Amino acid sequence: MPEENNTTAITLKLHRLWKGTLYIGITGIYVFLLGVLLIYQGWRSTLLVSFLIGLGQWFRYIASDVDRLGWIMSKNEPSEEETKEKKYQVKMLILLFSLIQFLNIAIIYQTYATLAWMWALVVTLAIMIIEIMFGHIRSVNRRIDYDSASYGIKDYGPLTTGAITPKHREIDEKLAKLKHMAEEGEISQKAYEKARDRVLIERIMQG
Repeated sequence: MPEENNTTAITLKLHRLWKGTLYIGITGIYVFLLGVLLIYQGWRSTLLVSFLIGLGQWFRYIASDVDRLGWIMSKNEPSEEETKEKKYQVKMLILLFSLIQFLNIAIIYQTYATLAWMWALVVTLAIMIIEIMFGHIRSVNRRIDYDSASYGIKDYGPLTTGAITPKHREIDEKLAKLKHMAEEGEISQKAYEKARDRVLIERIMQG
């Protein structure tokens, strides 16, 4: 059992590191694009594209929480009320995804309007790669119960995603304890999942 726990912990850590790697890659691509724009077109165009990127990431952050709520609902027995909420959640995801893609198109158009069409193609390719990377992050999130990314440094450091408050840390510790209890057979898997979902909702409500 201790070996199993160690393997689970290592797997979780690897997934969190992969999530952090993807975030670093996405940030690197955005910084590269902004650097090129700054060199060739000056600060005004760069400021506009920075605003579009920032707004897109804000919508993406909201979409991540909406996706997490849908993931929690999908693990429960669907009731009539939950079915309605699920439909509403899907509509929200579609809306947010559409807004993000609209902002991506605006970034491509701004690049096309200020630089050569070749650069617009480069930006289009970069955005497609970024979308694929965010898709991988969503897949990783579902495997690690939406745990935070890790960057090879101490967790809860300044580079971790999101502002980790003492309350968030307390909730994370509660999740880890519940998982350990399920692995040790102290509670059933179903009881663990229900308790975990309640804790995850609590964390979402805490922001």
